[in-house]
Amino acid sequence: MRIKQISSMSRRFFNTFWVSCTLLVGIFPTGSSKADQLLPLDVSDLTLEISTSNSHSYQKLSQLLSVMPPEVKESISPVRFQPDAGMNSYEFAGLSFQCDQLFGSHIVYSLSSQRCRPYDPSLDHHALGFKNLLLRSVVLSPSIAASLSTVDSNRWLVRQSFSSWYPSLSLSSGSLMSVNISNTQNYTSSGSGGSNPSASGTSFQPTTEIGNSRRRISQTQMNQDNSGLVPPYTQTSSYLQAYPVLTLNWQLFDLSRSSSISASKEQLTASQFQALDQARQTILSVATLYSQLQASEYQIATILSLCVSSQKLLERYQNQLEQGLISKAVFLSQRSNLELSKSQLMSAVATYQSTLEQIKVSAMISQMATNFVLPQTLALPQSWPISLDQTKELVSQYPSILAYEHQARQYSQLSQGSMNGYWPVISILGYLTYVGTQGSQDYSPPQQPSGAWSSQVSNYIGLNFTWNIFDGFSSYNQARSYASQSLSYTQQSLAESQSLLSEAMSSIEEIKYTLPLLTSLDSSYQAEAQAYYSYLLRMQAGIDDYSVIFQSQQQLSSLLSSYSSSYQNLFSSYFQLIALTGMHLNASFFHQYQDGN
Repeated sequence: MRIKQISSMSRRFFNTFWVSCTLLVGIFPTGSSKADQLLPLDVSDLTLEISTSNSHSYQKLSQLLSVMPPEVKESISPVRFQPDAGMNSYEFAGLSFQCDQLFGSHIVYSLSSQRCRPYDPSLDHHALGFKNLLLRSVVLSPSIAASLSTVDSNRWLVRQSFSSWYPSLSLSSGSLMSVNISNTQNYTSSGSGGSNPSASGTSFQPTTEIGNSRRRISQTQMNQDNSGLVPPYTQTSSYLQAYPVLTLNWQLFDLSRSSSISASKEQLTASQFQALDQARQTILSVATLYSQLQASEYQIATILSLCVSSQKLLERYQNQLEQGLISKAVFLSQRSNLELSKSQLMSAVATYQSTLEQIKVSAMISQMATNFVLPQTLALPQSWPISLDQTKELVSQYPSILAYEHQARQYSQLSQGSMNGYWPVISILGYLTYVGTQGSQDYSPPQQPSGAWSSQVSNYIGLNFTWNIFDGFSSYNQARSYASQSLSYTQQSLAESQSLLSEAMSSIEEIKYTLPLLTSLDSSYQAEAQAYYSYLLRMQAGIDDYSVIFQSQQQLSSLLSSYSSSYQNLFSSYFQLIALTGMHLNASFFHQYQDGN
């Protein structure tokens, strides 16, 4: 298969904006179609600032997402650029690849320059810097926005709990009723009628006199029948009545109130730490994917180099086979090796594309018909600069651990509040009642007066004493349930602390031994690259066989493969530690973007 070298293209991008006098490397759109080269990012610089003020970092995070500065909006937008000289382009197995600098050249002795990525020559190019990508993934994350909305909801619940200190004032319409009564009887009575049903359940029971006219029965009729019975007669009454009630209730003494307020405040604080945890996890996920993507580029470069050497060696064997210098078995064996390398290349490309799509989704990048490039190299960090004791202390302040602690306090307060519910509640209770009647409540006949009306205003205020003496142990059982839940969150906090501390210690050891491993791989690669150049000169002089060149190139490819794997493990551990300790990548990172200009 013929290898076609198309053209070389460069990467030139501009730095974006300043962050409290610290320049963050990123992509900034300009009027030119070209861009300047991005410098490698040293992630060790991210550990220079440590913040343990988690509440402060939450405020900065909230401000950043609520009011996004224009410079931040501009800096997180992918930049379109035109490829220029500086990259090598290759076509192999129907795929196009862009490779950094002089891929495959004998004069390249640096492992970090051996990066290749697949691309579509017919599509435009867009790029974004490392920190700009992280910032974009945070400010556009729906999960972080949902966490902030939860915090806002809990903040209103705290204000609701404080409202129990204020008196409550309610107005009940009572009823607006039209009364029509028809009464027939054969006896006389001076008693009054029934009570007003609209006053039921209040401190007032105004009565409606509906029998007064019965007294108008003549005494002579009463005397005619000593039994008290009279000829049957019918009387009617019709009127319209309104009965509003204004109620005042002010709880002066309630021991469960303070526990309820404290519980809502603990719930608010826990949700703030959960939002911070979500932000850290989002940053950790995208940063890890970024390192995985670059590791995939190293792997693609490794396998593409092997494919190129295998293809050239196969062509040489083809010529030797036609000349009868080698057996067909040697030729077929080399073809098998080439096809195996092709399958490995396809697998590496699939891994690259899968990782890139995850990054685009996480960062809410919707440009599908484009070559999205993340060109900035992550330079190898130094050893972990924080002492072991300080690392443990910072890990113990991880937001999810603190969130569990505050949830435990929340349910502890709820438990105390349920038990305090057995204490009496003293409050001021008052009523203001108005009864308005349109029409007369007297019976007719005789004829009711035209335009009759009446009104009555009553009020009452006093101390109200309520004591829940026995409720079937309902409050006690609820308090015990809350106490058990509090203990559960306490244990979850300890388990989370243990798990995160284990991850931190493991990551420190990973960094400790991976850094010298990468140094050894780089030294080995440089020595083998020099040997490769020497083999090339010896072959041109006719001293060595051409196969020695490809054996050396396969060794270089093997070193690149080991380098890419170790590179990925190193940065995964380093980013994990940065997320666990909450350093510059979290609090100060947002603080600088918010205040910097």
